[in-house]
Amino acid sequence: MDIAEQKTGADHILGVAIKLFAERGYEATSTREIAEAAGVTKPMLYYYFGNKEGICKAGVKYFTDHFFARLEAFLGEAREPRDAIVGFINTHFEFMKSREHEDIARFFVGLCFGPERDRFAEDVRGLRRRKREFLSRFATGLAQSGGIRRGCEEDFAMALDGMIAAWHIANITEGVDLSPAAAERIVDNLLQGFAFR
Repeated sequence: MDIAEQKTGADHILGVAIKLFAERGYEATSTREIAEAAGVTKPMLYYYFGNKEGICKAGVKYFTDHFFARLEAFLGEAREPRDAIVGFINTHFEFMKSREHEDIARFFVGLCFGPERDRFAEDVRGLRRRKREFLSRFATGLAQSGGIRRGCEEDFAMALDGMIAAWHIANITEGVDLSPAAAERIVDNLLQGFAFR
């Protein structure tokens, strides 16, 4: 269920706010608009979140909690190295394009690159640190299983992260499809390179 469709309390207000932030941006969305769209009073909004910044921080936490729960579940499943990388990318793609998480994914990209990025820089850096730690664990596991060359784990993790981010942004801005076939191509190009042989 889309978080904005939940009809009770803080979760409902947060879902509505995230939807508005994703559509209009953080700065362009007022607490009055959030309260009206959620069908609540401003005091209720302040009761749960304190202010608009509190809503935004709660949105980052929601994104972080749900995104990493999905990645942790994926990491717990045994796979051959190539299938693990394809699955890792697909896990990202499925999360970002799912109806349930589409608004939160757009909201987070806007937060990373929008005018309010400085205001929430520490929140974003915390999420990025956690993502890098996760990617490092993933790459280390791949190297230990022979899926990638030992010694290049950090470079592999950064390349993988960059490719996923680029595809996600292209999906948001250009409607590029985040399909399993795209994940397969990314992995083949990442593992085999782009040079003529």
